[in-house]
Amino acid sequence: FETWNITPDMTVDNNNFVTEEDYPHGQSVVYVREGNAEYPESAELVVEKKYTASEPFNPGVLLLEHHAGMRVEHGDADDNNVGLSYVIMERDVPEGGVDMAYAPFKATIERGGVTLKRYDAAARAAYGYTYNKDNGAWADFTGTSYDGSEGLLLDNTQGTADAHVRFVGKGDNRNSYVYREGKGMNATKTVSLKKENFNEPWSSPNDNGQKFTAKENMSWNLFGSPYLCAMNYEDMEYGRVIYGYQGNTYVTVNTNAENTTPEGHIPAGDAIFTQTATLKNEETFTVTPRKGDKSGTAYGSMAAVKLSITHMDNARAAEGIAAGGDVLQLNTVTPDHARDDFDMGTDGVKWMADSVAQIYALQGGSRYSLLSAVNVEGKVSVGVTLPAPGLYTIQVPEDCLAEGYETIVLEDANTGKAVNLLEGGYDFSSATAGDIKGRFSISFNGMMDDRQDDGIRAYSLSRGTIRVEGVAVGDRVSVYRTDGIMAGQGIASSTTEDVSANVSTVAIVKVERDGKTIAVKKIRVD
Repeated sequence: FETWNITPDMTVDNNNFVTEEDYPHGQSVVYVREGNAEYPESAELVVEKKYTASEPFNPGVLLLEHHAGMRVEHGDADDNNVGLSYVIMERDVPEGGVDMAYAPFKATIERGGVTLKRYDAAARAAYGYTYNKDNGAWADFTGTSYDGSEGLLLDNTQGTADAHVRFVGKGDNRNSYVYREGKGMNATKTVSLKKENFNEPWSSPNDNGQKFTAKENMSWNLFGSPYLCAMNYEDMEYGRVIYGYQGNTYVTVNTNAENTTPEGHIPAGDAIFTQTATLKNEETFTVTPRKGDKSGTAYGSMAAVKLSITHMDNARAAEGIAAGGDVLQLNTVTPDHARDDFDMGTDGVKWMADSVAQIYALQGGSRYSLLSAVNVEGKVSVGVTLPAPGLYTIQVPEDCLAEGYETIVLEDANTGKAVNLLEGGYDFSSATAGDIKGRFSISFNGMMDDRQDDGIRAYSLSRGTIRVEGVAVGDRVSVYRTDGIMAGQGIASSTTEDVSANVSTVAIVKVERDGKTIAVKKIRVD
């Protein structure tokens, strides 16, 4: 036999092609390696040679390291066949960390000292359940036998060293396959999502029975790619909101796209959360892997606007979203399309993590990591949860799609500051750890051509006075310096309002009507 080492530096567009002349034979041992500092993406073995159903691709051992995968190139007739008798999928779980994993085959689990947990969707669907990081509806997974029907949480928070968890699938003999793919061998695979929610009416908290489930707690499922390769968003039969675990925090992605093919993928072996339709007891959708390559980046996002929060020490060295940070995603729409209720098909519920700062939107008493229909003329309350006292930064990451906005204004009620995040991040300090609500809010202000603020004009009469025209009686006019400190404020008593303001060179003028921001102007001060 031969030993094959498939490493990331061997890749062409993150793939390794096995050809007619060069491929593992018989009892070969094949190692597909994980990424490293120079090549962060783990390797993916691509099988192009046409194997028959009677003699499928079946090396002696196929070992897939963390996020490494095997992609099979199928023709129109699905005539390339894989039947693995011995396959191992590895997961790295750092000391003090957690991971979520899924293996698409029956296996024996070698824990490596890691605690395993399964997701209890029924517990979350119970009346009165409230999600938080200490009550995540996890149940202990005992034993070592895994049937490939669910994702698992791998918990190493009490560990004293980095750990490896192995899913080991081994048949009884050479022709006993634990994973199959190809013509007559599950070329197109499916994912089944189960419903867990209750609809029985009730009239008193003392009633017995399964009372109504809160919408954001309905029908949670933890699953992964049914193939041994990364699952591209476009591989799934239709888009949905998914939740993954990356860099010690949960990430939320809306894979729905109206006018474009969604870019991004779920790494091989990762388990992800989603919510399923609530009108039937089970939902099944197909997954067909695209040919040739992974799509975009892992957990690539399609949200229009992002806000990230990072500890100051990390933020200084950040490029885009710093490691150890967290992201809130918001998509703004016109007032007639705005929505205040939660839509499980397009919005994202906030999942909390322990070790990094968290940022989320507050709406209707619940926390969200993604809101898809925010009123562009309104204001969003933003909460944060801090792991320790210290200095933090809220910013718009470099990869944020913020075109079309004149300003994205963050207001800090504690300091009275309002800053345009498009001009830089906002640094703040906290003497305590924990949850902070009611301090921050965000508002979005589009370019003049995109907004309904025609007729509102602001200009400087002098260094001490700002005049705003086109306002209505009762409008609140606020003037800020470029460092975010409020320099003056007034309530309009006519269509023109003069505000005394201690500013120089540049000022930001904001007009609010009925609690909504209707205009933000950046002006020069003479």
